[in-house]
Amino acid sequence: MRFWNLEDYLNFGEDPIKDIDFENKIQEYNKYFSNKIKNKLPDKFLKEYYLYHGFHDWKLLSIKIDYFNGNNQLSASFFNDFKNIKKTIVYHSIKTFKSNFGSEHFEYIENNDFGIDEFDIIDNNCFSHEVYFPSGASYIVHFSSIDII
Repeated sequence: MRFWNLEDYLNFGEDPIKDIDFENKIQEYNKYFSNKIKNKLPDKFLKEYYLYHGFHDWKLLSIKIDYFNGNNQLSASFFNDFKNIKKTIVYHSIKTFKSNFGSEHFEYIENNDFGIDEFDIIDNNCFSHEVYFPSGASYIVHFSSIDII
């Protein structure tokens, strides 16, 4: 991630000075997102992303990669257990996907919560989306377009 790292996220609340720095990085990212990313993402996706506060604390249900008709896509499904809503983020034309879900991720249900994320621009035709979870697990995907269902 460009604006923060996993250690900052996992240690939030431990050191007031570092927490202020982390909050400042979040504000920098929000400005970057508003100025550079927001206009390049579909309105339907943005509407739901904002409505559901970036899916913060939603439970990860699944990650699935499909290949068909020369196109590949990754679907990440999340569930809001308070509102009983399921949403799936669909990334199209995947260039890269990396994850690090170790066994400790599955030991405690709250480890599965969508923690913090960051969108970035790779080039004119490619974006990245990186997501951190409380277990220390993460995924990053480089993609050309994005939908939500």
